[in-house]
Amino acid sequence: MVTKVSHVVINVSDLEKSREFYEWATPLRVTQKIAAPLQRFAGLGIDEGEFEGYVLDDGTGGVPTTLHLIEWKTPTPVGKPYEVFWNVGYAKLGFATSMPWEERVAQLEKGGAKLTNDTVYRGYVSYYDPDGVTLSYFQDTYSTRRHDLWFHANPVVTDRERTTRFWEEVIGLDHYRDVFATEVLPVSQGPGADEAQWSSHVFAGRGERRFNIDMTQPVFPEPSPETRTPYAEPNHVGIVRLGLEVEDIDLAYELLQRVDPIGRAPGIVCPPETWDLGPEVGTRRVLSFFDPDGLQVELVEKLPRAESSYFKFGADGLQ
Repeated sequence: MVTKVSHVVINVSDLEKSREFYEWATPLRVTQKIAAPLQRFAGLGIDEGEFEGYVLDDGTGGVPTTLHLIEWKTPTPVGKPYEVFWNVGYAKLGFATSMPWEERVAQLEKGGAKLTNDTVYRGYVSYYDPDGVTLSYFQDTYSTRRHDLWFHANPVVTDRERTTRFWEEVIGLDHYRDVFATEVLPVSQGPGADEAQWSSHVFAGRGERRFNIDMTQPVFPEPSPETRTPYAEPNHVGIVRLGLEVEDIDLAYELLQRVDPIGRAPGIVCPPETWDLGPEVGTRRVLSFFDPDGLQVELVEKLPRAESSYFKFGADGLQ
């Protein structure tokens, strides 16, 4: 059903400040401007809304997963990002690098970025964006032998087997790796603790593993009632939505309607709708729904293939 992981959405409080930060402190660069005029976003529960934003990617070529930095104008942004890295929800973004962690720390601190942990363990450097969203760099000298890249988004869940069943059997993502910490370890994964134990299942689009969904169930620190609830508001500051691309969104809607509930999934509130994202991005057909823990997900329909172009070559080259 899903062709690729399309995008991740972060709501920000100051768009230009965030754009400048992400282009400096991550491998991501702006490729398009989003300018969504006042309209209804029924799938988000917003009768009248508008926002501005930027589309960024890591320059790996082809059609990579993109980051959407969004500043809501109507309604205005609310709340602040999760205070601990094991809060249920989209916890952070991870970037792969070959730069020694000591150099990365020096670079970030020189530019004014704040680290989330006092001590760096196993080369894993975590830091805050301007609103307090957690970002991390980890060592991968093979994948990053040419340049740093955006490797994953990290949703935190309450039941990894239930969520795996949903992502793999219902949505059709490729579950290709498991990562388990066998004991409580010293970590620098984000704010709130310097020790952790976890169990992760890693997913990607079929045949496309440049970008991954690193779905994690915390073992320690043990989740509390306060950390079991993801953002409720679609305009909440932080990482709020994950976008997946499909060939036929009407067929996807039909199939999802037949799915028995798995926790809060799929929780569809309306049929696919068309969002106007401004002159550079254009209109996109979108279907909003939830994962079993209530994390917001959206399907976007793949854009039609452009008309084929023909080029004639002769002895003198392109004619």
